[in-house]
Amino acid sequence: MSQELRDACAEFVTACSRSGPGEEAEHLIQDLHRAANICTRANVQRCSAAIIATVLSDGTLTNSLRRLLLVLSKSSTPGDLRKRIDTTKREDANIGLGRIVDGKVQQPPQPHFKRLHILYVVSDVLVTVRRRGEAAQGPTRTKNADILKGCLPTLAALAVFTGHQEHSKSYPAVLSLMKIWSTERLLSKAEVSTMYAAVKSADDDSISWEDFLGRLDEVVATRSSKVEIADVELPRRHGVPNDPTAPWHELPAANGLYMKQTRGYPLRVSAMPVGGYELDGQVDSELVADVQWLHKEMLHAFDKFTDPEDVQDIDALGNVIFRDIDRPTRNYWGWSLDGVGTMKEISRFQEEKATGYGDMGNGRISDPMDQVNAAVDRARSLAAERAGSMRGRGGGGNMRGGRGGRGGRRW
Repeated sequence: MSQELRDACAEFVTACSRSGPGEEAEHLIQDLHRAANICTRANVQRCSAAIIATVLSDGTLTNSLRRLLLVLSKSSTPGDLRKRIDTTKREDANIGLGRIVDGKVQQPPQPHFKRLHILYVVSDVLVTVRRRGEAAQGPTRTKNADILKGCLPTLAALAVFTGHQEHSKSYPAVLSLMKIWSTERLLSKAEVSTMYAAVKSADDDSISWEDFLGRLDEVVATRSSKVEIADVELPRRHGVPNDPTAPWHELPAANGLYMKQTRGYPLRVSAMPVGGYELDGQVDSELVADVQWLHKEMLHAFDKFTDPEDVQDIDALGNVIFRDIDRPTRNYWGWSLDGVGTMKEISRFQEEKATGYGDMGNGRISDPMDQVNAAVDRARSLAAERAGSMRGRGGGGNMRGGRGGRGGRRW
């Protein structure tokens, strides 16, 4: 345990001792270490329940806890995952670990996931306070919860950073939390914009941990005036993240759709580029407008009810005709009758322009089923050879139409 973390823990225990027994603070610190190592729902809720009951009632305790959470998150520094850690030692950092699994000592999670688990605890506290409402718990806890909310950008950036080492990413998990915070209205649109910019800036594998901590305040203070779906950077290929050699059957289905549009149908596996089709990374203004419109339409799927003021009429097939002429006519299942004709025209146009597979020749790339078929052929060949040798020794008595065995029994 670093000296900074020891000081933060001691400060928190001292602050709690002024208003109650210090043992509760020590137990909460142990529960936080346990949740960081073993992030189960029960461990997270145990921490959040203790924080809401004993900490949020006092502003000084909340500020002290906020510092402790930040220091605890920063204490999970990147390291060499090939070096095993003896978690059987009686230390706070090993709480929840130490079991022997398959003859090996249980190891802690990757550092950025430990920081993510701390973020889960804070998120559970804020969402719970938000859902209970001020009437159920009083204005003090609601006000002090805003103190914890102030550390969300820093904790989110810490949870995302992985550094030079190749780890599984925690970036999607943080984005999922941001979606929850937006849905629960914990954050305003401006706060979501700031949070997104901070998280996106922290997802950088070109800097070291020390450099990241040095510019952490700058990362958190990053402002993004407007977050659009089209601001997302395109990958080099439309394939599987972190697996550039993914086979064709694991690639996103849009690769097959693009092949159908450019080469025609039926599709040929041998024509599929390894890892998926390349993307040029250039997006024109018309495509940006289409993506933004599609994103806006997709959000309507989460509307609980359709505003009657938006509807002009509903026809006999259940198609909703909106007053807004830019919104397509859609029925209960989401189909747009307005777009059926256009879709057929586009499909017909693409079939006429399809280049075919003539330039690919008759060669085939290695297919997983080739190995299966080859194994089946070898098994059949071996069975036929064995059957033939058995006939010569009179072993064909139980075989229909046995020819070689003198004592062979035909039936």
